[in-house]
Amino acid sequence: MNFTRQDFCNFLVSNFPWKWKDGSLDVETDTPLFVENTFIANWARREGVRVPDAMAALLDINVWPERFRQNCDVYSKEQMQRLLQARVAIAGLGGLGGRVTELLARLGVCHFTLCDCDEFSESNLNRQAFCTEKSIGWRKTTTLELAVSDIAEYARVRRLSLALDERTIPDFLENADIVFDCLDDIQTKALLERACAAANIPFVHGGVSHQEGFAFATRGECGLARLYGEELPQKPKRQPVSVLAVAGTACMMVSLGLRVLFGEQTDDQQAGKLYHQDFGELAMDAFDFGA
Repeated sequence: MNFTRQDFCNFLVSNFPWKWKDGSLDVETDTPLFVENTFIANWARREGVRVPDAMAALLDINVWPERFRQNCDVYSKEQMQRLLQARVAIAGLGGLGGRVTELLARLGVCHFTLCDCDEFSESNLNRQAFCTEKSIGWRKTTTLELAVSDIAEYARVRRLSLALDERTIPDFLENADIVFDCLDDIQTKALLERACAAANIPFVHGGVSHQEGFAFATRGECGLARLYGEELPQKPKRQPVSVLAVAGTACMMVSLGLRVLFGEQTDDQQAGKLYHQDFGELAMDAFDFGA
């Protein structure tokens, strides 16, 4: 798309005179202009592009979607464009996965692959995002697709209501720029991590127990064996967990994911750091892998 800020301002004034008055818009690109989604969607239809592509193009002339007003000066235009274009795959849509999905959707991500074979149950109510009394018995993939659509109707969600294994992982990883591991089963986590390492796809891992959570991000490396030991447990014991640990760990995972997507994790940091937080004691630690 080849256009100027003046071109876009002319479009607003000519098509929505009840909202935008001639001369009321700053055509200089050094000042952010915030525009509601309904006007961006109309412009996208005129240009024959999808709304996320229109948003990314408008950011080039410092026009920000109103929904991202509070992101302005927290994230740069280039970082917002990266979020709008990123393709994110999330494995497991329980406590961690649901909140990771919500955080990313609110930040600006709009291309998701969501994978989980489970349905919501009553025991999920204490910690899992989008689990309500009304959604008990619903597939998690279906519920989260609807939730993402409620946040950003222009987002695209690919639902995979299946268990991940050697046969299904390649399809799950298709076109992914980054993978968030929110699974419960450690063996499946390790299988997914190895597949990501082989495909050179960044892998963000999170885990919770009681009031504690930990997270790390790697690319081309396998960190789970360093965390759990070479002999990974076949089946983890049930771990009680607080919603505080779940929500806080999801935030750590998304923060790590942003560092990867924004290119802030350098080549000598590919093995990453392990971040641990005790939400009961309000204490956080970071450890170098292999140290």
